[in-house]
Amino acid sequence: MSMFDFPASGDPPWAHMPHSYAGWVPTISGHLSFSLIGSRELGLDGCRSFNRQTSDGARRVVAVLQRRAAQDSIITRRILKYFRPEIEQDFLLIGCSGQAITPYFRGDTLKSSTDGQGVLAGLLVVIPHDAEKNNENARNKLLDDIRAVLDDETHAAESVPDRLVNLLDQAKIATHTVGSYRMSFALFRTGEFRLWFDMPQFLQSNVYAQAVEQGIMEAETARILPSQSYFFVKDVAHLHYHHEPHSDQLLPLVQLKAPSSLTSVDTNEHDWRRDTLWGLARVVAQFRRQGRINDYKKALGILAYADAFQSTLARVRRQPKLETGFDEKTNLSTYDFAHLRASVEAMEGLAEWRRSGGLQAYAILAGVFFSGATLWTAAVQIRPIICPVAGTDAPTGQRMCLPYANDSAVDLSLWVAQHPGLFVSSVFFLGVTLFTLIFWDPALIPGRKLFLSLLSRITKAIGVSVARRVQKSARRGADYAGWIAALATLSAGLAGSATFALWTLGALPTVRDWILGGLSWVWHLVV
Repeated sequence: MSMFDFPASGDPPWAHMPHSYAGWVPTISGHLSFSLIGSRELGLDGCRSFNRQTSDGARRVVAVLQRRAAQDSIITRRILKYFRPEIEQDFLLIGCSGQAITPYFRGDTLKSSTDGQGVLAGLLVVIPHDAEKNNENARNKLLDDIRAVLDDETHAAESVPDRLVNLLDQAKIATHTVGSYRMSFALFRTGEFRLWFDMPQFLQSNVYAQAVEQGIMEAETARILPSQSYFFVKDVAHLHYHHEPHSDQLLPLVQLKAPSSLTSVDTNEHDWRRDTLWGLARVVAQFRRQGRINDYKKALGILAYADAFQSTLARVRRQPKLETGFDEKTNLSTYDFAHLRASVEAMEGLAEWRRSGGLQAYAILAGVFFSGATLWTAAVQIRPIICPVAGTDAPTGQRMCLPYANDSAVDLSLWVAQHPGLFVSSVFFLGVTLFTLIFWDPALIPGRKLFLSLLSRITKAIGVSVARRVQKSARRGADYAGWIAALATLSAGLAGSATFALWTLGALPTVRDWILGGLSWVWHLVV
């Protein structure tokens, strides 16, 4: 049987492999479309693909080549690759569809059907960078030859897998060899993903003996590449409707234990389903904690995927023999995604209300600010009328204010004209106060959360530092000392920020000015 033919009966091909993994490629409908794999609709960068049915229409052949970076960095891959070219590897998927049993539920009853194209099976090949120049040139030629095969529409689809494998085999034994790592995979319609290999297959026979002597590096490669290959399959096999591609990496590829009995088979079937459910729940929790409307919407999208997985694959177990299909014996603790969805929807509604209130706050406070500036302009314009200058030198001449029955309006106009920054700030602060009283939610004030969070962190850090120092020298009172230090820091910060704000406005009053000014305003209001 060819490596691209999935068996219809007997033990699964991964059953007795020392390296066996299971995971899930998200599908909202529970029925992956193999014709979508590697297509342009996925918006993949640097991807070349072949996806066609065979001449008789009974099978589908899929081959996808993509260059990927296997290392996260703050520097973009397009720049980092010039300094560290080893971060990039080329991933190649070669697969053919075949017959498999697909489980589904009709109501609460488990059913199954034999799907003629229920599984895509084949090879996953990783072609790493080679630091030796001649080998790297041979590697680039091999990649060009692979792209030529993928772009060739003249040959029958069924010949493509063998042509690609022949290219890999020839490059392996050429004068300048091209190394590659090979793993077998099976991707089912339900999204169930299996990956398996042994070390001779992974490293290929001609380098296996040498690799055993080298040991550590190749073993580390065998540990890392399966998960990177899994991420590659997820990216090329489904469209990220509700989430960013990097969030898929939170779904684990679970390494299975070598089965020694039916009990260990049950344990493997249970563990990978449980870890997948945990991974989906973690993604939802991650989006919930962001507190943004778009993240809540992403969380709802992930919940739809979680429901799809929990409604079918999480309720079944694959039997030890392929021909016997599935049963419902899983003993898996499931999640109450319905109530979690209601919680996310409530948080989304609250976030939308706060955003609408915040937009209103920006609009209102901007209006208050410009209104204050307009009032100041008006005060400057009427100042020469109510207080003309006696003499010819306007800046230094003595102002002769006209008598009024109540001169508080004159005083206010003059004060506004002389202290523009302080007046506009006062009006703005009054607008913030009125807005808070009307909406009764200080959280709507723009910038409040960021300011309070920063101030809280600083005061807590100082309080904890003081408490630790006191604790070293005294057995009691450390908590009180830390609390007093935090309170003093908070008070000093508020007083300092207020003083700095008034200083920048050029209107820093003394305590005597504040007292006399307050008494003067009270006198004018009463008299």
